[in-house]
Amino acid sequence: KVTSAESAEFFNHVERLIGPSRLLVISGTAVEGEADERYADFIDCAHRCQTPVLLDSYRVHGKRALLSSPDILKINADELADLTGRKTGTFDERKVAALHLIDTYGLHWVIITLGASGAEGFAASQSVRVELPSIQIVNSIGAGDSFTAGVAAGFIDANEASEPFSNIETAGIMGAAAGTANCLDIKPGRFDYSTYREFLDRIGTIDNP
Repeated sequence: KVTSAESAEFFNHVERLIGPSRLLVISGTAVEGEADERYADFIDCAHRCQTPVLLDSYRVHGKRALLSSPDILKINADELADLTGRKTGTFDERKVAALHLIDTYGLHWVIITLGASGAEGFAASQSVRVELPSIQIVNSIGAGDSFTAGVAAGFIDANEASEPFSNIETAGIMGAAAGTANCLDIKPGRFDYSTYREFLDRIGTIDNP
């Protein structure tokens, strides 16, 4: 269990790193003893530094963090249903629910992972469906974190060459490629870069389906 002194020291450390960073990624569940608003504090700090935020967290800290308006939210369909109280069984239902979150919390993107069925990305005026190739899974542990890392890399690559948040498709493809490549590696949260590059060419997308 983290102490208040350790929590304060960690926050100060992260605060120093946020300013020069191109993206803040908040992923997973906070350690025991951390204040419920800690992820929200990180987002508020990032906003002050004009650093965009990708939130990949759903439990108490993640839900509280939504109130501070992260730029990108990555969740799965079940979490989307719980957050919105809406049905999420079809693409159209997920789109309605995602746009509700965008309007409610001031998000730029909502990215929804669907396991072997791929992923979907929603912005206020754009939606994209990412379709995965069929593979023989070796180990799926860490695929979600790898997906998030791919989205982060895709966001940075796309936004260095164009207007901020203009290309959700690139982020979705890179996230899906990283998550899929992870499933072919026995070690969690790891993938071979050449395998990742191969999947970049094999993953299909449908823009505004």
